Amino acid sequence: GDGGDSTTTSSDGGDGGDGGGSETVTVDFWTFLAAENNATQDRYPQNMSTFESQHDGVEVNLNAVNSGDLSQQLPSAVQAGNAPDLAESGAEGITFWQNENVADHNAYMEETGIASDYTEANIASGKFRGDWWSGGGNRHLISLLSVRTHFFKDAGVESPEGIETWTDFRRALDTIAEDNPNVWAYEETGVGGDLESYWGYARTAYTDGEDPWIQGDPTDPDILIGEEDRTDGMIKNCIDLADTYSSNESAGRSDEEMPSLLLTDQAASFLYGLGSPIRYRSVRDDVTFGWDGDIWQGPHPRLDANYGEEFGIDELAGHEGQHGGHLWSLEFQLQAFDQDQSDALKDAAFDLMTFVNTSEEHNIPLLVEDYPAVGAYEPVNETIVDEFADDLPQVQQNLYTLPSEFGSQYNTTGAAWDVGGTSQIRWTDINETISEAIAGQHTMEETPGLIRERVQTTLDEQNF
Repeated sequence: GDGGDSTTTSSDGGDGGDGGGSETVTVDFWTFLAAENNATQDRYPQNMSTFESQHDGVEVNLNAVNSGDLSQQLPSAVQAGNAPDLAESGAEGITFWQNENVADHNAYMEETGIASDYTEANIASGKFRGDWWSGGGNRHLISLLSVRTHFFKDAGVESPEGIETWTDFRRALDTIAEDNPNVWAYEETGVGGDLESYWGYARTAYTDGEDPWIQGDPTDPDILIGEEDRTDGMIKNCIDLADTYSSNESAGRSDEEMPSLLLTDQAASFLYGLGSPIRYRSVRDDVTFGWDGDIWQGPHPRLDANYGEEFGIDELAGHEGQHGGHLWSLEFQLQAFDQDQSDALKDAAFDLMTFVNTSEEHNIPLLVEDYPAVGAYEPVNETIVDEFADDLPQVQQNLYTLPSEFGSQYNTTGAAWDVGGTSQIRWTDINETISEAIAGQHTMEETPGLIRERVQTTLDEQNF
């Protein structure tokens, strides 16, 4: 199997699969990781061939589609009754599960027991009010501060300790902006689909993993947005950072653009670093990492008591928080769909799910080399740390050290809410509304109240 197209006989006729033992089932698998970069595009077909070699009578029809297209195409396919057998459905999968479009993931988890080795974030993301709506995912990313080091050194920041707090970071930005009028001291990735930067640093106003947005009983949740507290303060902080330091294009800026902007000295920092050296190396193959290199990544600044008063954000004045960030997990959840397939095809889809989430053959080269990430299955992580940790670039080491050090401060936006409409709340009600403010469509002061109204409407319509 070289990953090319092939024609097979499939047992997806829906009659329970009464064919003979020689029948081949074909699992239709949609994933955006296989479309992420050239390395994953090469790796995935190879790994699917490995899976096929381990499972007689099973073939994989791999559909590598970028995340934006998948988020559009998958709901349409599910609604039309043409869903794939297995897909990276992300938060939208909660809706598919509520609408009874998916297979029985509770039974899968009980039979396999693999969740006992899942990370806490993977378990929290894959469950909804105690039930498994997905089968978990294979990886996590974390949001990081990424800086072009020479700008910060020139501004008098001698070490990373000099930008640990929001006050210190913001003072450094002021110096960089003053000394380099043609450089964006901080560039916000302000397009709605890339404001996970904000999700990450919103947590730095809080401690011990406290959720900044929605808490309490998921059937009657408490909305913290619009309460004139730290959550509102960090919403305003996001808009103010973009307005003060970022380009006029920041409302449409994607994270993919940032490595080039940093390495060509057009921007000095951003807060959507992912711990991956790959995009930087695609710009400059001799790029170096660490405080004495070209690019350094580390934790988002933590809120200090002085920051809100000095920089005019009253809701943050007098408060302190901890380092933390967004931990991607909900986005990567795998889901098997129920469309009256044969039992053999359903079993094959679950077998492929297990392989993708737990196989070291699949995950170690993928997560170490092709798409640097943390394994969501602890045995994979343990092997990576034991065999590779000391040799990883500085930016990549963060993926393992920071969640270990700060625990639940690295958390997945929405995973703990257990509310219907989670996907719309995250991407539309929160992120798109902030992006509109960065673009000047409404004021910073108006934005928390607008978000609250939109979140409440979504909960009224979808949280059942």
